[in-house]
Amino acid sequence: MFLNVARSRCIRQWQAPRNVLKSLECHKYTTAKPQKPSKTSKTVRLKDSKKLLTKSAKTKKKTPNLSEDSAVCISAQDDQILALNLEGQRPVRGLSYGLDRVLFNPGIVQLQDPRSRVFNFDPYLQKISPVTKFDFDVIGGFITSSEDKTLENLARKHNKKYIGSTSSMTSALSHFHYLLSAWRPLNFQHLSHSFPTGNSPSFTQITKNPASIFLRFKGDGVYAIDADKEFDTENVLSLLGQTMEKLLTLPQSQYEKYQLENSHTLDEATRSAPETYHYSVFGDFLMRSQLDAHDSRLPGSGMFDLKTRAVVAVRMDVENFHLGSGYQIKTRTGLYESFEREYFDMIRAAFLKYSLQVRMGGMDGIFVAFHNTEKIFGFQYISINEMDTALHGNPDTRLGDEEFKFSLRILNSLLNRATERYPNQSLRIHIETRETQNACMHFVAEPVSEEQVEQIQQGRALSTKEFLKKIHQKLSMAKEDESVNETNDTPTGESSVAEQDQAVNEPEPTIEQLETSQDVDSSCTDQKLPDDTEDCSVTETECIALSVKVKNYVNGISVIRPSSLDEHDKWTMSYSVTESEEKAKANSLYKSLKTRRKRPLRRRENEKPHPLLRQLRKLSKDGEEWDANQTILDSAKRPVVYQVPVIE
Repeated sequence: MFLNVARSRCIRQWQAPRNVLKSLECHKYTTAKPQKPSKTSKTVRLKDSKKLLTKSAKTKKKTPNLSEDSAVCISAQDDQILALNLEGQRPVRGLSYGLDRVLFNPGIVQLQDPRSRVFNFDPYLQKISPVTKFDFDVIGGFITSSEDKTLENLARKHNKKYIGSTSSMTSALSHFHYLLSAWRPLNFQHLSHSFPTGNSPSFTQITKNPASIFLRFKGDGVYAIDADKEFDTENVLSLLGQTMEKLLTLPQSQYEKYQLENSHTLDEATRSAPETYHYSVFGDFLMRSQLDAHDSRLPGSGMFDLKTRAVVAVRMDVENFHLGSGYQIKTRTGLYESFEREYFDMIRAAFLKYSLQVRMGGMDGIFVAFHNTEKIFGFQYISINEMDTALHGNPDTRLGDEEFKFSLRILNSLLNRATERYPNQSLRIHIETRETQNACMHFVAEPVSEEQVEQIQQGRALSTKEFLKKIHQKLSMAKEDESVNETNDTPTGESSVAEQDQAVNEPEPTIEQLETSQDVDSSCTDQKLPDDTEDCSVTETECIALSVKVKNYVNGISVIRPSSLDEHDKWTMSYSVTESEEKAKANSLYKSLKTRRKRPLRRRENEKPHPLLRQLRKLSKDGEEWDANQTILDSAKRPVVYQVPVIE
């Protein structure tokens, strides 16, 4: 927490008189009988705890060439996500170096106090070992859902149709949050009042990007959900996540055995030890979640996720991470070089994904280590309640839990419809909820062969060894350039002297300038938007294109979105699915989805760095000098480490 804030009040949903609205009678997973559209309907809108009663206009006529299903009414109140107990797995480790103290101290815990220079934990944690010195061959690589035989066999045993993991499902499930919450604004109450959030109440552009997954047919009615890796490339942050997980959960002597120079000392049992997973079932889904760490004193299962969060200067240009690795975190609050800035970025770019992963794994929260790829600055434990406060406006997890189950239920229905249209074959699926006044989701499924899937998935992939070699070459070249700069007193690389001066003299970028321009349409249609199909093939594709709309009800009262739920409230919803029957329009929608997914991810050659990126690199360069001076000051005396008193 960055400020002491008042506890959120749980506001009971307003109960309208019976003569104003009739309750919506729902039965779990039953299809409502088609009703003739009424000329007018009454809607109760709850916003900012105010009660507004409005009448909607006459119902719109159906769009031609669209086939609309009757609305399906569902309730998630009685649904349960059931955990499967798989015996024989390796026990989940706890945190090392006394880091468990962070779990029970809300807010940031700095590794080294900047004022007294006292270390809160072992100074060994501060310096991060380069990934080029770590032996990745001694740890098991990531296993996708389609490669996981244990997951596949469990699905057949429990008669489940779809298998997936946290990494393959969360991007798609994120768009169900946008749909069901009608683009609920984010809640920044945990930030200081002075932090300039600007007009950025929503998620980052890349987070809102269309999601793409592969539904890979495995035989016997089983499909595996894999993330679409068309635009994925190996990056240093994913490798650091693996090395730092070992650092944070192993004693120093054991961790150092994973270094290249010591890995020969690891026994075979340690080398071949598989990861530990949490398995759960819901509807036709069997879900897998890797378990990182455990502490029995935490609520529930005691499980929590480990997250290594790089600073903004590194994340803005991961490919050239070395140009931002000097960026420091010096203060708790502020727009730059602060923990608060990193927390703000996590809310907009990561909290939704993290909260979905926590729910899939039956975990309590996440343990975050903040770093710049060379140095760790501090730690923070963020519970699911705290993430829900930012995402759903309420620390009570009931709202987020029910939304998660609604999302799975509707996704289950859409996947069933796609596999019924194209049975016993693999599919490529794009999902997007456009940021419109009336939220609407587009779902497009295209049948593909396994050869096509493999070609897309392996198109840009490098082996870990190849990538580490690339990193080593890049760092070596950077050192040579730095040496030339010192000799010639002339800067090289991506930014010239003029650009550096411009970065210093430019006005400080606002939060809004972090984002690229957004494409926002005003209605849920499959019409072509400007430039939506640029760079896309004009060849027609066999596909099914669906649009999904939802209506939310709390205690039978129509609401835009639930604001809070208590034990007496019942959240139900109806959703309708409309299929585009005209092939040309379905293809147009599909092409626009693929273009919008590609646009923020592509990199133009010879493109000048963004003004914000130039400023961050300037801060990174200054930060290197500042850190070098601090190191000199610290080296003059012996490190002082805080000792936890022993209670007898």
